[in-house]
Amino acid sequence: MHQNHDDIDILISKYFAGEASIHEIRQLIAWINESEENKKLYHQLKYLWEETEITSTSEAGDKLFSKITEKIGESEPAKVIPISRPVKRTNTRKWYVAAAAVVLIGISLFWVLKVEKVSLKEDCYEKYTTKRGQKSKIQLPDGSVVWLNSDSELEYVKDFQKNREVILSGEAFFEVTKDKKHPFRVKTSALTTEVLGTSFNIKSFPKDAAVEVALVTGKVKIIEATEQKDYVLTPGFQLTLNKTDKAILKTSFDKAQIMSWKNGVIYFKDDDLAAVIRILERWYGVSIRVSGPIPDDFKVSGHYDGNDYLSNILNSIKYGKDFEYTIDEKNVDITFNP
Repeated sequence: MHQNHDDIDILISKYFAGEASIHEIRQLIAWINESEENKKLYHQLKYLWEETEITSTSEAGDKLFSKITEKIGESEPAKVIPISRPVKRTNTRKWYVAAAAVVLIGISLFWVLKVEKVSLKEDCYEKYTTKRGQKSKIQLPDGSVVWLNSDSELEYVKDFQKNREVILSGEAFFEVTKDKKHPFRVKTSALTTEVLGTSFNIKSFPKDAAVEVALVTGKVKIIEATEQKDYVLTPGFQLTLNKTDKAILKTSFDKAQIMSWKNGVIYFKDDDLAAVIRILERWYGVSIRVSGPIPDDFKVSGHYDGNDYLSNILNSIKYGKDFEYTIDEKNVDITFNP
C-alpha cells in the first residue's frame, strides 16, 4: 500500500486524537510497516504530539506547528531540503509539513528515539469471530447488542463511545442504542449502513453473490462503496446488492425468515442445493460434498428446529428427493441417484 503524504498526515493526526476509524487504523498500520523510515517518522510525530498535549485534530495545527518551530530554533543549523509538492495550508497539513521538514533537515532532536515495532492493531480494536456451527451475542460498549451468526467476524474500535463503527464479515443482527451525536455505522465489503437507533440484519459473507440489509425497526441510510450512492430503508424493506454487476434491488422481506437464524430456526424458502449446503455447513460446522446428477428443479422450502440433529434435517429434506447421504463426524456426503 502506498499512501501519499496528504492521506498519511490526516491518518496520523486522527489516530493520535482517537478519532480514526478501524479502516483508517488499518491503513496507518500498513503504511508504518512499509519501511523503517515510516516507522521512525511515526514515532517522531507521536513524540511531538505527546509533548504538545494535543487532544483533538482541531487544535493540532497551530499548537504543534509552534512546538516544532521552537524545537528547530533550539537545534543546530542544517541544510533545508525544499518540498516542491504543492501544499494545501490546512491546520492538519501545516503540522505535517513542519514535522516532515524536521526529519528532512536532519536535526538532532530525535536522535535518542529508538525505532520499535508498532503494534497498533492489537491495541486499538476488538475482534469477535464465530466458527461454523457457532453463534454469539455481543454487547457493545454503548449498550448496543449484536447477534453474530456462524462463520462471521465483527471488529470495532476500543474507543467505541466516540466512534461507533463496526466492520462485519458474515451475518449479524443489530439492536442499536440511540445516540444522535454519534451515528452507528456498519461497514461491509460493499456497503456502509448508518443508523442512530434501530434494529436490522446484515448478511455479507465473502463467498456469497450478494450483500443484504433488512430493516426491522427505525430507519437506516446505506452507502454503496463503489459509487458512493445513498439509499434509505424503512421498516419491512430490504436492500440487496449484487457483488458482480453492482445491481441494487429494494424489496419487502419475510420477517420470520430474516429473524430465523437469530431465533434458532433453520429457514428455507425456494432455496437451491447450493444455498441449502451453505446454510447447513455454517449451522452445523460440517463440510458437505455432493455427487451424482443434481435435478434442475431442486428446491427446498420449510423451517426446522436448529437444535435438531443434522440427520433429521436431511431426512426431512430428502423426502420426495432422490438422494442418499452419509455423515462421518464433520464430513457429509450427499449422492443423487442416476
